[in-house]
Amino acid sequence: MSRVIVVVDMEGAAGIVDRKECARTYPEYYKRGVLQLTGDVNAVAMGLKAGGIEDIVVCDMHGRGQNILKNQLDPHVKLVHPRLHDLDKFLEKECDGVVLLCFHAMAGTPNGFVSHTLIPFLRVRVNGQPVGETALVGWLCGTYDVPTVMVTGDEACIEEAKKFLPGLSTVTVKKAKNREVAQCFPTEEMRRLIEEAAMATAKQLSQYKVYCPREPILVEAAFRTPDEADLVAAIPRAKKTTARVVAYESEKYLAAFKFLSAATYLVVSSWFDEPLQKLTATDEGQKIFEKWDHQFREEWMREPQSLWYE
Repeated sequence: MSRVIVVVDMEGAAGIVDRKECARTYPEYYKRGVLQLTGDVNAVAMGLKAGGIEDIVVCDMHGRGQNILKNQLDPHVKLVHPRLHDLDKFLEKECDGVVLLCFHAMAGTPNGFVSHTLIPFLRVRVNGQPVGETALVGWLCGTYDVPTVMVTGDEACIEEAKKFLPGLSTVTVKKAKNREVAQCFPTEEMRRLIEEAAMATAKQLSQYKVYCPREPILVEAAFRTPDEADLVAAIPRAKKTTARVVAYESEKYLAAFKFLSAATYLVVSSWFDEPLQKLTATDEGQKIFEKWDHQFREEWMREPQSLWYE
């Protein structure tokens, strides 16, 4: 039985024109964004099914996941919400190809819609070459001998994909006016192209190449502040090379990828420290936190005292 994993981001969805549509903090915009994203997922799923793929796993990787409308999703699709560092668990299982759906260009790309790499402000180089999520995830797939077979996104994203993963199928759904606003091509036409490309891709999975970076690996991650770099430099084998840059050397790409996963987790976690301090600095904020803490502890105390979670 043929199996394809669809790794889903959000910024590269057809019909999403404003960066606010990709963020929960702008609920009125985000409501439209998830609708557009779900449409792209259904289009690629229909194409893969028409091309003979029987097992379709959709990994919602944007933010904290939960960006796809389950009540409007193709019922044949298995939807999961892994964190970045858990994606390899799905690749370990037998898989014939990976589709990168709704992706975006790397950080520092001025003509890319919401261009970034993994988290805000981060820059990444692998073996001296700046890279983005398309290459990073595509190479992770290659580590498990799985080809990346198709990418959709904005014009800058597709140019990047062709550079790092040449020969795969692509669909360009929009062009950035700037990092915050995009000029989208007709949405229904783009969905038709996504479906057709997915069907054609599914019929020739064996023709796609597996791409891996040259090993050993040198990863360099540049952070917003020296404090963030200090935090990441505490990871074993990591080393600060400048005030804001941390380097990590590894014989294998998988270890380097896990370093980036751990680094981004540490940095994002640190961002919440300051808001929490500000929240608890006021009487009203302290009450909000205490209410949450009370509910959390009550739930904890009611937990069955078994040794292992089932």
